[in-house]
Amino acid sequence: MMLVTLDLVLAHLKLPAGPEDADLTLKIEQASALVWQYLKRPWPAGSPLGGSPLELTEEDLSIIQAATLKVVGNLYRFRGDDERVAAAPISPEVIAMLSHLRDPALA
Repeated sequence: MMLVTLDLVLAHLKLPAGPEDADLTLKIEQASALVWQYLKRPWPAGSPLGGSPLELTEEDLSIIQAATLKVVGNLYRFRGDDERVAAAPISPEVIAMLSHLRDPALA
């Protein structure tokens, strides 16, 4: 499941549609999985708004989408093939955006 659309990512990265679309679609899927895994919520069958133990509001979804765009940008810019540049896809900025939405751990 993708938390953002290809069109939204193209606009965010200021890229035209073209030959990189398949690569960007893969990065959207990866970023969506990384964000959802960070949130520690069960992967819902349909919409990101339904099926999770703690219901998400439209505002929560907007924050999740903004964080997903940042993760897609990190995956796009820092592809891991340049050892001089290291960046984690889930950056401190993404963590700050999502921390209040994260499903709390149960002891």
